[in-house]
Amino acid sequence: MITLKNCRLIPELTEGYENTIADIVLDGKWIKSIREPGYASEGEVIDLEGKTLLPGLFDLHMHFNFDTMQVSDIRVRNESQAMLDGIDYGYSYLRNGYTTVRDCGCMYYLGVYLREAYAKGLLMGPRVITAGACNSPSASGNSDFGAVYKEFNGAQDALRIAREDIAAGADFVKYMVTGAVMNKGGDPGAMICTKEELHALSDAAKSMNTYVAAHCHGKEGIMACIEEEIGTIEHGTFIDDECISALIAHGNRTAVIPTFSVVYSMAKDMTGSTPSFMKERCEGILSHVKTYMLKAYRAGVCMGWGTDADRLTFELQPGLEFMARSEMGLSNKELLRQATIDSAKIVGMDEVAGTIKVGKYADLICVDGNPDEDISVMYHLPLHVWKEGKQFV
Repeated sequence: MITLKNCRLIPELTEGYENTIADIVLDGKWIKSIREPGYASEGEVIDLEGKTLLPGLFDLHMHFNFDTMQVSDIRVRNESQAMLDGIDYGYSYLRNGYTTVRDCGCMYYLGVYLREAYAKGLLMGPRVITAGACNSPSASGNSDFGAVYKEFNGAQDALRIAREDIAAGADFVKYMVTGAVMNKGGDPGAMICTKEELHALSDAAKSMNTYVAAHCHGKEGIMACIEEEIGTIEHGTFIDDECISALIAHGNRTAVIPTFSVVYSMAKDMTGSTPSFMKERCEGILSHVKTYMLKAYRAGVCMGWGTDADRLTFELQPGLEFMARSEMGLSNKELLRQATIDSAKIVGMDEVAGTIKVGKYADLICVDGNPDEDISVMYHLPLHVWKEGKQFV
């Protein structure tokens, strides 16, 4: 049992408790009670002295292999090195306050193994939802990423790929619908698959009670994904008014996961190591994505939190996704919601995570300041992180 005393809470991220200061009791991996300060404490006592307690953060678009922007370094890794680097990167994610992450494609089914190791307590890291590889039709530049990519061609092959990934333990299927910003030989705006392939992959995933996460920048690809009612559109860079209307018309069955950190950091070359072609592409799309993602969210599009960041960016600028999205014009509370409850709903975890509530996971972070009033508080590492009641820092 652990009692967190004098916690400052944000009402929009708290359920079943009215005031803003509380003592919270953790019982194993669950929140046991939220009550007024002054009651007798239970078990170990940690006094937060009025600092803000938030639900653990979600990152719905990351890659355990992408701890560097230099894809040539990723391509040559063997399975052992990929595992060691992935363990290290998972540790970094938890240190940054992300208690749940969704790996959107990695080599050697690394996410599956890390998910099991974290769940069993063999390693300290975030809760993992994972795909298999980045499945893609044959396209220029795919080979640069080595085993991160798995190529196939044709609708029948798409069925096989989806079933292979789920049989290997993947939680969902990742598919490359358009070219990639990081792929030198690709065109991010161009659709590289056929609608028949997209349908076959989605149909196979739905038959196994899961979904497709579609890497998709260009409008043609976005509209195809909406029509197919794909689970999530990753990036969604060239979304526009027609796409927004279509998403709403289809009942928000498809969520959009923008990834501002990677675009923002590459456009500004924050690491000092961004390849020139990536920098130029991101400079050209940054203004568009800021404008239309704000319009989409305000129109009611279901939108989650994804960073797609590499580890060096994490180390140079914690909270970069908050910084980048704040330039869209979102309020501080909207930003915090996207990183917690909105994302929890997208992955079907809102009954156990995403807010601070009795009976939910004790996934919590403590920050030094009031992020609902000043979002720059989130540009620093949390003071404390708990995942399922276990204190990480």
